[in-house]
Amino acid sequence: MYQGQKVIDVHGHMTTPDSFRNFAMTLMSLRSPGRQQYNLSDDELRESLLEHIEALDKRNIDYQLVSPRPVAMLHWESPHIQEQWCRVTNDVIAQSVKLFPDRFGGIAQLPQSNEHPDTSFLVEELERAVKDLGMVGALLNPDPSGMRDVPGVNEKYWYPLYEKAQELDVPLLVHPSITKDRRVRAIPHNYQINNVWEEYLATLLYIATDVFQVFPRLKVVICHAGGGLSRHFNSDIRDGHPPREEVREKYFNNLFFDTCVYDGSFMDTAVKQHGIDSMVFGTEIGAALRVDVVGLIDGLKDFSVEDKVKIFNTNPKRVYSRMKVA
Repeated sequence: MYQGQKVIDVHGHMTTPDSFRNFAMTLMSLRSPGRQQYNLSDDELRESLLEHIEALDKRNIDYQLVSPRPVAMLHWESPHIQEQWCRVTNDVIAQSVKLFPDRFGGIAQLPQSNEHPDTSFLVEELERAVKDLGMVGALLNPDPSGMRDVPGVNEKYWYPLYEKAQELDVPLLVHPSITKDRRVRAIPHNYQINNVWEEYLATLLYIATDVFQVFPRLKVVICHAGGGLSRHFNSDIRDGHPPREEVREKYFNNLFFDTCVYDGSFMDTAVKQHGIDSMVFGTEIGAALRVDVVGLIDGLKDFSVEDKVKIFNTNPKRVYSRMKVA
């Protein structure tokens, strides 16, 4: 709780037993989806989730939207492998929410691939996740293959997904996964480089193009405070584009950023650049919660208690309208 209000984390990742990851390896190794089925008992899943909930309690997080772990989405795999893995992942997220509905909500995985001409193939699973499983959002990977070979998030390739997300009123959480860029192979955890690049690029493309004019009720949340921050005075894009105050007003109901950063000075600058009304609380934390993000935000000196309540509670509720939290 923060000032008597529930702290709502929009960016958490699922916690699962080893058998879940083992099933993914079986799918990839045997390459016979449909012949292998994954059955996870409530007792086995509950045991994993209790550690997750303990971690949330230690950091004063009351409710969390859990999504697939991006590095485990297998978007670089063949579509026939990815499709079953996606359904299994969403079923387990829904099972987690059912076990602890007062602590978790669900963000869906989509069976993304670079082998399709547009995103119409994602619509069926998005509908199933929302209508049948009760998901309140979906994760969008702007670089599913890790090869930067699909169109930018502003292009018509994405329009079928945007249209369905707008219709269902479910936000899309922009979160990249792995990169296969050979230049960064020497860097440990180099998927983090892809996060910065792809999230910041997505931010600029949404600001600079007409996506939200075409889809005025579409809501997009970009992880890690947008990946990067602008070094330019009062503008994220220099030439001919409006100052940040105008961008915030223009996209008040469309474009949001989570607080999943762990450096105090970066956090302070991110909130100032994006504005209080565009920030939603996020930690990216599963069972291993190493950073007190609530404390980090509470320690920001240039923002009021009312501002911080917006980040922790009011803004997440405004963005995720399907979320069921008291």
